[in-house]
Amino acid sequence: MSETIITKTFYSEYFDEAIEDIYLLEKETASKLWELKIDSKSNNFFKLSNDNIIILNSKNIGDWRNYYDKDDILGLQSFLNLNIKWKSDNIVLFCINKETIIKTNYGIFLNNIFNFLELYDDCPILLNENGECMYFAPLGNIFHSLYKI
Repeated sequence: MSETIITKTFYSEYFDEAIEDIYLLEKETASKLWELKIDSKSNNFFKLSNDNIIILNSKNIGDWRNYYDKDDILGLQSFLNLNIKWKSDNIVLFCINKETIIKTNYGIFLNNIFNFLELYDDCPILLNENGECMYFAPLGNIFHSLYKI
C-alpha cells in the first residue's frame, strides 16, 4: 500500500507534530480501495446510491456533535467504545472521497477523533479491517453498519 506519513502532507495542520502512524494513501491506492470497499461508481459519500450497502444497512447510533461542542473527547471515546466493539489495534481507513483516504489504527483514530472530524466532517466513512464501518454526518449523527464489506 503506497502511503505518506500525515505530517508530510497538506493535512498535517490538523494533527500534532509528534503524531505517528497516520498515513495518507496515494491517490491510486485510495481509488482502488474506494472502488473495492465502498462503491465502483461514486467518488464521494453524497454520490452513493440509496441501495449502497453502507447506506442501506446503517443504523444511527448517536450524536458526535454534542461531544464536540462541549470539547468532551473522553465522552465521545467512551460512547463509541460502549457502542462499537472495535479493537484499538484494528487498522481503519478514514475515507473522505475516492482519492483521499487516511490510514491509521482505531486507537489512534479515537485519540485524535476531533482532529479527524475537523479535517472533514461531511460524511467521512470509517472502515475497519473486519468489514464494519461508521460514518459521521455533518449535523452530528453517527451511523454504524453491521455487515461485511
